[in-house]
Amino acid sequence: MVATIGLSTANVLTLFVGLAASCVVLFVTKCVSISDIVQAVDLNVLLLVASSYGLGLAMSNVGADKFIAKLLVNVAGTASPLLYMFLLYFITNFLTAILSNAAALALMFPVAISAASLQDLPVMMLVMLITIAATADFSTPIGYQTNLIVYGPGHYKFTDYFKVGIPLNLLCMVICVFTTYYVYMVI
Repeated sequence: MVATIGLSTANVLTLFVGLAASCVVLFVTKCVSISDIVQAVDLNVLLLVASSYGLGLAMSNVGADKFIAKLLVNVAGTASPLLYMFLLYFITNFLTAILSNAAALALMFPVAISAASLQDLPVMMLVMLITIAATADFSTPIGYQTNLIVYGPGHYKFTDYFKVGIPLNLLCMVICVFTTYYVYMVI
C-alpha cells in the first residue's frame, strides 16, 4: 500500500493501476482468497450505486434535471448565487443521508449541470459543491462508508449521528459554499 501511494505520488503510475496491482499481489501471495473477496463485496451497495447512475441518466433524458433546476432557481429567485448554492448543497447532502454518496451524486449531477446554465454559474463550481455535499454527511450511518464502519463496533445509536452530525453538516455546508463561491466567483 505504501509503495502504491509512493509511486502514485511520484507520478510513476496512476493510483488506479497501483491499487489494481496491489490487489493482484495480495491475491497471488494468498493474503486474500476468492471467498474473502466475494464476502467483502456488498451486492446491495453495488446495486444501489448502479441503479442510481441509471436513475440519473433517466432524469436527464426526460428533462427532470432541468425541471428540478428551474424549481430551485424559482425558489432562490433573483437572490445571490449563494442562496442557490446553499439549496443545492442542502438537497445533495440530504439525499446522501438517506441514500448513499454515490447515489446522491448521480442524481444531483445532471441537476447541477442544468442549474449552471440556467443561473449562468461556473459548472465546475456547482460540481465541486455537490461532490463535497455528497461525501460530507455526518448525520446518519448511511451517509458515508466510514460512518457505517464505526456504527456497529462503536455501539452507536442512530440518534448519536444526529446529535453530532447535524451541526457538523451545517458547519461544513457554510464553509464549502463560501469557499467554492470565493474560489470560482471572486478570485
